[in-house]
Amino acid sequence: MRNIKTTFVILIVLLSLFGFAFPQNIQEQVRMQIELGIGAAKASQWDEALFRWKKATELDPQNASAHNNLAVAYEQFGYYDAAIKEYEIAFKLAPANTAIKTNISAFKESYKRK
Repeated sequence: MRNIKTTFVILIVLLSLFGFAFPQNIQEQVRMQIELGIGAAKASQWDEALFRWKKATELDPQNASAHNNLAVAYEQFGYYDAAIKEYEIAFKLAPANTAIKTNISAFKESYKRK
């Protein structure tokens, strides 16, 4: 019993010491996931980018950038039905966002040819 209490106290202390390394709220977590995804995509690590952007959309389903980026990853893998769904969600969430408008338009034009 004493070992369990000691382990628990040590765990609490470690968590409090390293707590600064963890995002404090959902929006920080979403931002971190998006940034990690961007870094992965720039390194051509599309599996990781897709994972990160999917995680961001799960954390905040209302984040248009996360949906847009996830669509780009799906497009990269050739998952066109999933890509258009994500582009449409992104556009619905942020219809004035020029990057999203450009991406969805280019995708629809390219998708028609495939």
